[in-house]
Amino acid sequence: MICLIGESPKTGKLAVHKGFTLVEVIISSVILAFFFQLGVYVWQNFLFRTTDTLTKRLYLQMEARKAMINLFRELQEGIEVTSPNCGYTYPFLVFKNYVNQIKIIYLEKDESKSKAEKHDIFRAVISSMNGSASSSQDKTVLMENVLELNFTPYSIGGVFVSGSLLGGGGTYSFMNFVRLQNSSSEDED
Repeated sequence: MICLIGESPKTGKLAVHKGFTLVEVIISSVILAFFFQLGVYVWQNFLFRTTDTLTKRLYLQMEARKAMINLFRELQEGIEVTSPNCGYTYPFLVFKNYVNQIKIIYLEKDESKSKAEKHDIFRAVISSMNGSASSSQDKTVLMENVLELNFTPYSIGGVFVSGSLLGGGGTYSFMNFVRLQNSSSEDED
C-alpha cells in the first residue's frame, strides 16, 4: 500500500492519500482466482460423486422393481403354500402351482458380488421339483444383489414377502403381501 503525502488543494494543509500499487492488485487477484478455482473443483467433484451414487441407486431401484414383479408373478401362479408353516418366517418358500408342480424360492450366495461389496450378497432363485429330484433346467434367477429375503405365510393362499437389496452405496428394502392365484378371501381368515 502506498501512502502519498501532499498538500490538499482546497485546504492547503498536508493530506495523506492511500492506495494500492498495481503489483498488490495483481497478487491479490491471483490469490483470489486460485481459491475460486479450488472451490469450483471441489463443487464439481462433489456433484460428480453425488450424481454417480444417485445413478447407481436409481438403477438398483429399477432392477429391484422388475425383479419383484417377476417374484410376485411366480408366487401368484401358485395355489398353495406348503412350507414354511403359517406364521413362521424363513428365507425360502415352497409352494405348489396349478399343475401340482412343487416350486422352491431360495437364496444362493453370489461370491463375486460378495467380495466386491464386502458383505454377503445372494441371488433369489426359483427351482421346480418334479417327483423327488429338482430339475436344474428349471432353475431361474429371480433377483440379484439380495441382502435378505423372507417369506411369512399367513394362510395356504397368502404370503408376506420382505427383503433388502444392496447396491450403489445404499440399500433398497421392500415388503408386500401376495395372494396366491386360487385363494379366496375366506381362505385368509
